[in-house]
Amino acid sequence: MGPRAQPGAGTGRRLPCWRVAWAGLPGAVEETAVGRPEHAALLRAVGAGPPPRRFAHFLAGPSGGAAAGAAAGAAAAPAVGCLRELESLRELPGGQVLARSVGLCRVRRGPARRGPAGFEEADCEVLPERRAGPGPAAGPGAGAEALRWAAWEAWPAGAPAFTVAATQQVVLGVPGPGAPPPPPPPPPLQPAEVGELDAVLRAEASVWRRYRAVRRAALGGASAAEALPEPLASLSPPGAAGQRGRGPCGGLPPFRRALKLSYALSAFLPEFSPGAGRQALLEASSVEARLRLLEAVLARHEEALLLSQ
Repeated sequence: MGPRAQPGAGTGRRLPCWRVAWAGLPGAVEETAVGRPEHAALLRAVGAGPPPRRFAHFLAGPSGGAAAGAAAGAAAAPAVGCLRELESLRELPGGQVLARSVGLCRVRRGPARRGPAGFEEADCEVLPERRAGPGPAAGPGAGAEALRWAAWEAWPAGAPAFTVAATQQVVLGVPGPGAPPPPPPPPPLQPAEVGELDAVLRAEASVWRRYRAVRRAALGGASAAEALPEPLASLSPPGAAGQRGRGPCGGLPPFRRALKLSYALSAFLPEFSPGAGRQALLEASSVEARLRLLEAVLARHEEALLLSQ
């Protein structure tokens, strides 16, 4: 695939739009066999282009996956999706391709149009994960900052994989050997941003309490519950039970750690289906709101387990 893109490249531009039956999440690596001609053409075009080899991944609307009525499908399809970077592309028999790509961050698309190569394109903007303002977190540079961090965090690493479909594997992207240095630390937080960070960290702590309670109830003891599965063990706050301060995500700023948890934990909860479930996470208004969605689902699991006992 050639040299990897600079982490900050590829924001706010026209991108190929890949609309399929599942939503993609930031921080996840997908390896997918693609057979539909227009989808394979899109990936080949991205792979043949210069770095950064990026495309926008959207959940298809009710008719968005059909060749007929593509314009109506584009209108019905969600406008919030995931910016992905193509890491490798391999030709398979029968005109299929095997594509490996990593989710970087959320994007919102403008009106889509079908290009000369047969696939859709749209102007896409990176959505910041912080809502506080004024200040850099809410300003024009917020999307670029989010993308720089996401590209660094998604540098290839041998993280454990978990299967979500027969042709699809997803792993949490974490920085690995040979990764470039992380982006420089952001400027001091504004008062509104301090309040937002506090709210996010409270929500993160609540999610961990619920998750550990569910594991204790399901596994029948505290010792078994504290042996966290990957990639969650790498996202537990330093000093928390089950976390020894090591792991590839241990050096992330607290906000980024909580952000990655807000996507990664959904893979362990069946309520967050590849379609509507993941889309709800993408469209959550903030990291805190996304964590609260997870907390509510965990609370229902905990209640059901306690009643069954």
